[in-house]
Amino acid sequence: MVSNEFGYVKGDKVYRKGFLDYPDREIGEVKDNDEETSFQYFVNRFSLIEKKVEDLENAIAEAENKGSYLMKLLHLKEMLSEFDAIGEYIPLLERLKKHEGTLSELIQTNRERNLEIKKGLITEAEILNEKSDFDDGVDDFKELKQRWIRTGAVVKEQEEEIESKFQSILDDYFTRRKEYKEEKKALVAKQIEFYKELIMEAKDLLNRREDVELPELQELQNKWKDGPQINPRRYAMMVSKFKKVTGRVYKMRIKGESMSSYSDRDRGGYGDRGGYNRGGGGYNRGGGGGYNRGGDRDGYGGGY
Repeated sequence: MVSNEFGYVKGDKVYRKGFLDYPDREIGEVKDNDEETSFQYFVNRFSLIEKKVEDLENAIAEAENKGSYLMKLLHLKEMLSEFDAIGEYIPLLERLKKHEGTLSELIQTNRERNLEIKKGLITEAEILNEKSDFDDGVDDFKELKQRWIRTGAVVKEQEEEIESKFQSILDDYFTRRKEYKEEKKALVAKQIEFYKELIMEAKDLLNRREDVELPELQELQNKWKDGPQINPRRYAMMVSKFKKVTGRVYKMRIKGESMSSYSDRDRGGYGDRGGYNRGGGGYNRGGGGGYNRGGDRDGYGGGY
């Protein structure tokens, strides 16, 4: 019977001898009734597992993030117990166990360091959340989240607690930001409605024709001038409508002209004289009236 201290042939089967807690293991069959050749095949095959161990050791030695190789090491360690080859397994296992201890300690040290880093990130998140900057603050929180992810795992005993704490801060910020955006949207809608109502009031004055008194028009203009700030583009569209209507009312009262005198060819009542001229009246450039450039506001109410 062909054998050595690590394996043997029995009948038409090739066996690997047991070691440590692992029993004898059938690893192959005798081919062509040639026990020597079949046995030697499995002896030679042991070099494959030796190379795998050596390659892993070299990779660990050269790696910056050595801890990332722990799972590969554990997989290779398990593989040794089931590998179909004849050879001296115990020294290989001892080498792997030594690296396993070193990597486990390194991982524990890194996780403790990561815990301190993440505690610092939580403090940063709390400060950002207190600022309640719902416009620019969102970029700060996204950057903070990326730093959190890149930091890596912490010690398992505190992992759930610290992850939950950080996430709760993010959830609180983005929940309040959503409420802020909804309130802001409602406020903008209300501000736009303010100007729409003034335009409707101006149209009512226009429909009354000769019954309109100039103080009524001036009061409407003053309301417009004191109105809230809105998006400049939206404001430009609305003030154009307002000026067109109030300009016609102004000309109608000052010049005593009827509504039929103002068709589209009159350009909405903006000539060189009258209501929106350059020297006086409601919307002039020299000061006085509703929307001048020398008054308290620049242009027509500003904007964001």
